[in-house]
Amino acid sequence: LLQQIWLRGDFEQRGLRLRDGRTLRLRRRGRWNRLAGPDFAEAELEVGEGAEREAWRGAVEVHLRATDWDAHGHAADPAYDGVVLHVVLFPSMREWTAGAGGKRIPILELLPLLGRDLEAYAEDAAVEG
Repeated sequence: LLQQIWLRGDFEQRGLRLRDGRTLRLRRRGRWNRLAGPDFAEAELEVGEGAEREAWRGAVEVHLRATDWDAHGHAADPAYDGVVLHVVLFPSMREWTAGAGGKRIPILELLPLLGRDLEAYAEDAAVEG
């Protein structure tokens, strides 16, 4: 369900802020990967503002909680080395996710950006199914 919400962009996309406070602009949310590995490939993001703005291209991983990254062992899996954004549903105390070699992967919290409750999204998905 969370992957479908991300795929469709069915959340508020204006004024996005990462957990570390930087702004985020989604140029392309990526291509849904239904196989092993990160959930979305080839995402294109702009992080930061003004002279600090950077363009990033890479994978996006979607979880319920930031700690799911650790529970699934993604930092030790080379398939996840290209992840540039960790999208989580529930608020996190973390500002970033630890990737391989100490890489800091920014976190975006999805729950505050949803226009409806999860039950409404699930009902829509069930009707479509």
